[in-house]
Amino acid sequence: MDSSDNSSDRRRQKRLVPKVLAFAAMAPSVEKLGKLKNISQVGLAFEYVSHGREDRREHEAEIALFMKDGEFYIKDISCTVIYDLDVARENTLFVNPFEQRCCGVKFNRMPPEKAFQLESFLNKYAVDPEGLSADEIPL
Repeated sequence: MDSSDNSSDRRRQKRLVPKVLAFAAMAPSVEKLGKLKNISQVGLAFEYVSHGREDRREHEAEIALFMKDGEFYIKDISCTVIYDLDVARENTLFVNPFEQRCCGVKFNRMPPEKAFQLESFLNKYAVDPEGLSADEIPL
């Protein structure tokens, strides 16, 4: 199997973008907390600000998904960190000790109640970005 086959296997589920401001936090010590970038039934990506000490290798973790108004919250979602990449900055004029990063996780097997909560989030708070103009893409 070549690498192009492998990458297409990873993305069997359509990535949706949140219609609302939502966040993801890596548990248990909230080592990474940031804005949800995209989500599907099999995983999510979020952007966060790092001080450079996080473990960036593939590893098992738990993540929470929530909205700031408390309308939605799922905690203790078992996952595997797939990537944790530096996000290129447009403004490099100032020295900044923090890095902007993007972390992608794959959900591990979850209990039916968590799977139902995730499905509810996708149905109510996420949208397919395909066909949307740049102005229509949420947040």
